[in-house]
Amino acid sequence: MRVFLDTNILVYAVDRADPAKRKRARAVMAEAEEPVLSAQVLAEFVAVVTRKLATPMSPAQALRHLEALRGLPVEPIDATLVIEAVELADRASLSHWDAMIVRAAVRAECDRIATEDLQHGALIDGVEIFDPFR
Repeated sequence: MRVFLDTNILVYAVDRADPAKRKRARAVMAEAEEPVLSAQVLAEFVAVVTRKLATPMSPAQALRHLEALRGLPVEPIDATLVIEAVELADRASLSHWDAMIVRAAVRAECDRIATEDLQHGALIDGVEIFDPFR
């Protein structure tokens, strides 16, 4: 099963502020048979961990975490993905950024998206939403 990992999964996996979420996020990452990311997720990860954590990471620390993810498939952002996301956001009443995640997951042929940002159990464009923290 291909699982698209949203930014919050990656952030919780390294954030020391909530040990329970950290443990769960790491388990989700370890249990995913075929984890997939997107360029958007990687960029958001760096932005969050270097600016928004209670104890922000240095860019060098963030880079070490990115290096650990290097072997995973990463769905790129291109004009077609952005256009598809705009159409999906309008059709499904999603934010543009959430629609970008869904369309990247669809393009990568994922079965599920692991995220706490969308409705658990929803099926959007054929991809199931899974909130591992509920």
